[in-house]
Amino acid sequence: MATASPNNITMVLVGRSGDGKSATGNSILKRKAFKTVRSSSSVRSTTEMQSSVLQDGRTVNVIDTPGLFDFSDDSTTAEKEIAKCINLAKNGIHAMLLVYSVSTRFSEEEEAAIRVIKGLFGQKIADYMIIVFTGGDLFDDDADKEFQDYLAECPKPFQEILQSCKHRVVLFDNKTKDENKRNLQVSKLLSLVDKVIKENGGRPYINEPSIKLQESEMQGKEKEEAESKVLTGKKISIMQEEVHKPNDEKLYQVKQMVGMNSRDKPQTEQDQSRIAPSNAVDREKSREEIHQNHAPHSGPLTEMAPYNFIPSRMASPNNITMVLLGRTGNGKSSTGNSILKRNAFKSQHGFNSVGKTTEMQSSVLQDGKTVNVIDTPGLFDFSVDSATVEKEIVKCIDLAKNGIHAMLLVCCAFTRFSKEEEAAIQVIKDLFGQKITEYMIIVFTGGDLFEDDDADKEFQDYLAECPKPFQEILQLCKHRVVLFDNKTKDENKCDLQVRKLLFLVDNVINENGGKPYTNEHFIKLQKEIEMQCEQKVK
Repeated sequence: MATASPNNITMVLVGRSGDGKSATGNSILKRKAFKTVRSSSSVRSTTEMQSSVLQDGRTVNVIDTPGLFDFSDDSTTAEKEIAKCINLAKNGIHAMLLVYSVSTRFSEEEEAAIRVIKGLFGQKIADYMIIVFTGGDLFDDDADKEFQDYLAECPKPFQEILQSCKHRVVLFDNKTKDENKRNLQVSKLLSLVDKVIKENGGRPYINEPSIKLQESEMQGKEKEEAESKVLTGKKISIMQEEVHKPNDEKLYQVKQMVGMNSRDKPQTEQDQSRIAPSNAVDREKSREEIHQNHAPHSGPLTEMAPYNFIPSRMASPNNITMVLLGRTGNGKSSTGNSILKRNAFKSQHGFNSVGKTTEMQSSVLQDGKTVNVIDTPGLFDFSVDSATVEKEIVKCIDLAKNGIHAMLLVCCAFTRFSKEEEAAIQVIKDLFGQKITEYMIIVFTGGDLFEDDDADKEFQDYLAECPKPFQEILQLCKHRVVLFDNKTKDENKCDLQVRKLLFLVDNVINENGGKPYTNEHFIKLQKEIEMQCEQKVK
């Protein structure tokens, strides 16, 4: 006999900041229950529950959580919010909704976060997990087929997560105004929730150790045993270290690639110990040393102007080369197409890097100048090995025969600036040297998320909320930043954002005395690093 669904259903939304947890909650509840604002850091600062009554009379409770495992959150915050989440779910949790965005690539950071969730709630939480993908608006009319193709491309770690959830997955378009579409996606989700309830015999997930601790009559050894099961700040801190670990390992992996003279020879254990710290304490110490060695000049951040334009003091060269760098899914290829004003690069949403290899495309501007754009794959994705990074960087340098006039770091306003992006910046500096920051411009994609009438102000508010590590990156780049809407069909808007970018490129050229970043800079850096390594070995 089928288990009847309870009249009061509780769901918990978990996931990275910026993946659309709050917007998904609003779609489920069919009202603006949770605040949703595009932000470079977590919008939600505390766990919150909102409810609605369905047409069939059932009550749905949705608990929205902040990005508990975002790198800026400490273990005390996570501990407090998890306790609050458990307390809000008085009748237990009927479904744990893992929210991902199709705009972003599934990385080792997400994989580690799943392990953390299981560590926090226990392995049994997998029996209650449903995966909700946001960004359904990015698929065409044949969304179901496209979504299945998208899932088919997912890497092995995500396939394993899908398997552990028995392939309970649903696609949400939180932007649609189509009531039928909104109702259909919520109905699909509720069918999966009913399935979870049935498969768990009608029993919701309950954090038993926490409940036992709340019973005042508990005494002695029984209380000690329950307390030992409850998460402490120390345990959460160790779990958060799991989330950050891939970033640290990637840093040391790339440092090994660019920093060891004997890169073709196997490393001794002694050599390896110089490269990769052996434990969490050493990793934290190394992170601090890296930050100190590469920290920008101290002092308050200058007030951010919307666009840091400087009148040209010298003629811009007739042949300009830009390089696109950034995470897979941030919109590098689409940005390249917007700059070149044609579909030069293949652009699509997927788990894996679309640009399998570094590629250059060119266009001639109206003023007769040639613009060369070099699109790179997600070189700093944590699924990419050092040999691939090395090969693609060399190819990038070779393609830029006349040097690089601007290095465009592409970020996405859809997603939160994370520890992974912070590590990627450090990798770029390790690969190209500190001087590369003098050529860097930050391009934010996702301009369609901001209101046209007041987009500049909204964008400035967005930047003002960015975490300290990103503030430091902005400072290093002298606040050279531009917002791109790669979806717009408005020709005037397309032209304006490209002109803003080209103004910033002219600034970079002026400030570098007309000298681009060349292969000579790169070779000189490699020789300096190898000499330093030789001296250390001696």
